[in-house]
Amino acid sequence: LTIAGTAVLDVSASNYFISVGNNWNVTSTNINPFEERSGTVTFNGSSAATSISTVLASGETFYNLIVNNTHASGLSFNKDITVLRDLTINSSAKLNNTSNKNIFVAGNWNNNGGSFVPGTGTVTFNGSSEQVITNTSGETFYRMETNTTGTLKLEASSDVFVTNMLTMTAGNYNLNTRTLSLGNGAANTLVRTSGIMYDGTFKRYIPATAVSSTVAPLYGLYPMGTATSFRPFEINSTVSPSAGGYIAVTHTDGTAPINVTYTDNEGSNIERITEMNTVVVVSGGLSGGTYNVNATSTDLVNMGQLTDIKMLTYTGSVMGSAGTTIATSGTVVSPKVGRSGLSVTDLSNVFVAGTINSTQTPLIQCYYTIADGNWNNPSIWSLTSGGPTCNCVPTTNGYAVVENHTANVNVASQINYIDITSGGILNGTANMIVNREVNVKNNG
Repeated sequence: LTIAGTAVLDVSASNYFISVGNNWNVTSTNINPFEERSGTVTFNGSSAATSISTVLASGETFYNLIVNNTHASGLSFNKDITVLRDLTINSSAKLNNTSNKNIFVAGNWNNNGGSFVPGTGTVTFNGSSEQVITNTSGETFYRMETNTTGTLKLEASSDVFVTNMLTMTAGNYNLNTRTLSLGNGAANTLVRTSGIMYDGTFKRYIPATAVSSTVAPLYGLYPMGTATSFRPFEINSTVSPSAGGYIAVTHTDGTAPINVTYTDNEGSNIERITEMNTVVVVSGGLSGGTYNVNATSTDLVNMGQLTDIKMLTYTGSVMGSAGTTIATSGTVVSPKVGRSGLSVTDLSNVFVAGTINSTQTPLIQCYYTIADGNWNNPSIWSLTSGGPTCNCVPTTNGYAVVENHTANVNVASQINYIDITSGGILNGTANMIVNREVNVKNNG
């Protein structure tokens, strides 16, 4: 297919389908030689010389693009490609970036068993709604950028590998329980202006060099959190690692408190920790070095004081501590906790925030029903499951668990979280405002 001279191929008024068996050649000097808005171009040739070629400096723009060619050399392109909706690579087909150009995708990236040779170009996701990357074998990009007003989601069986640079300009990453890896045994760069990674793992190759969460190439920044809350994990070395390897970080949201009895390595008596945690796993031969780490929590309760809060570990549900406490900063609803002087072995842990004061703490107070009765009756509530009465009622910023009893809301009430577990009943005649979440479990 050739568009020559000053010609224009205008299919903008129809939902077109164009099938190309060999090359796409645009030699026309018209400013918009291919006018399209709602169709699909499919490359399904079997010859070696299958390519997209244009004289336009801006490259070629397609609405939907399907790569279905069967020759081993794949489909190549000499200028940038912009896809306004979905880019699809079908089984046994290949999209081959031999010219190291850039690809812009505003829809989904679908690799259905084909292959993508990224060259040294950048794939930019720049849509206005959720975009999905699908490749059950895992997809590899050289450079990847998100600049979207939506979310970039990894399909349920699709890991993503970025070997050189990841640029987070705008938009969040729904990792969907999968792993996004940056770096493959060599130097790599993270550039972040905005964006949060959540519900999955961010894995980074760390060379034998200084690790910093603020200085490029940001080897120590893990921009984790939830879909709405930025909860970064930060690693900074005071002594550089002696050999490179990988650090993987996974953040898990959680609202329930966990009451503990533990004295840490500095003599602090820890009474409560957050269910919210960050899991760090070191692999691939990373060794040596000394590190400071920080983790930020959000959405806690506005009570207590920062000096009560510390970083602890809870690996395998066993309390632990290492290094020296870094003074907690931020606010009690969004504290930043940390430890200094950690070895590379200390890094592999489950990190949590803990407090020395379980009665006046931002680490959400939990109330459990121990009898049937009215919501505002202090005798039906305990601070531990099945424990003695606390002679108190749930506070507006607390967490109530109705278990094996009936709680009747008899006066207008407000709380942040409610769990109604099997055997529990929430009933009543007055209004209840729940600021955050209601969880009805099993037969509650």
